[in-house]
Amino acid sequence: MGYLYGAGMARNKNNGPQIAAIPKRVIEHPDFLSLSYRALRLLLQFAYQYNKRNNGKLCAIHDQLKDKGFASKQTLSEALKELHAKRFIELTKGTTTSKNGRSPNYYALTFWGIDDIAGFKMDVKPSPKPTRTFNDAIDKRNT
Repeated sequence: MGYLYGAGMARNKNNGPQIAAIPKRVIEHPDFLSLSYRALRLLLQFAYQYNKRNNGKLCAIHDQLKDKGFASKQTLSEALKELHAKRFIELTKGTTTSKNGRSPNYYALTFWGIDDIAGFKMDVKPSPKPTRTFNDAIDKRNT
């Protein structure tokens, strides 16, 4: 049986619909259940950006997120701080300033490995291993 595709729905290389995936073990974890509405909304935006090849180059730019529930920069900043404090994201490349202006911070979702992205230099090393498994026994051993 084939898929039906709505207007604008992209296909992946396997001809299935693209999805924003968060593993069940993450969704079932108490830290996920304790996320504020704004942090959960931002986590979904990061999952939406992730395409299995760009973890480490995810960004949260206010101008791009204004129409997605982040009317103020403060709301976005608070959501970023919460996701970082609860270890759902990690900073992979900090803000830099060049002749072209300021570049954004870039992040990785901790429940996927950090991708090796051609032509993109990060402040952390790429790794296929997630930095957080959302299995408390394993995560405690790795910290």
